[in-house]
Amino acid sequence: MRYKSLYKYDEVLLKEVANLHNDALSYRSFITNFGINFLLEIYKGILAARIGFFVIAQENDRVIGFVLCCSDSDRIFMVMLKRCLILLKIIFPIVFRNPSLIKRLIETSLYFQKENVNVKPELLVIAVRQEFRSKQIGTNLVEELEKQFKKNGVSRYKVTVHNAMTDSNRFYLDNGMKILKTFYLYDTQWNLFAKDIL
Repeated sequence: MRYKSLYKYDEVLLKEVANLHNDALSYRSFITNFGINFLLEIYKGILAARIGFFVIAQENDRVIGFVLCCSDSDRIFMVMLKRCLILLKIIFPIVFRNPSLIKRLIETSLYFQKENVNVKPELLVIAVRQEFRSKQIGTNLVEELEKQFKKNGVSRYKVTVHNAMTDSNRFYLDNGMKILKTFYLYDTQWNLFAKDIL
């Protein structure tokens, strides 16, 4: 097994990441409603703006886990605005078929106001293939992302997770994170964790 840091867009590799993102997190992730191409455009925007990176776990050249991180979460909204025409082209037909998504799109735009903490670096997404879970891969991904953060001068970062996701909350606590606050989004309670990198 190997871990690879990715700072530049690699369409072949990131299509595999997007498929894993969709498969592993669609049960609780709002943005997966908009499909693989939407995820790829978000990835492309974050990497092009040089505000984020991936750490990817591979076994036999197959992606088995990944983490997406951002050095300044305040800039993500601006990244999406710059790509709004491309993103709207993807979103519009889906929202047309399911207008109830409009409310959630508006709520999503308020996400950073809901967080309201003075920690900008963020672990945005982490996922591991079902058959590889409980094998320390998530912990190894967190360790690798912290090495990359340290190289980039980041000493503290945050992550948010649904309060009802007991295993995920335990994972973050087990990896040295502490709850800073809770907030509500999409009628769901979220916990916001932060960690100082030693």
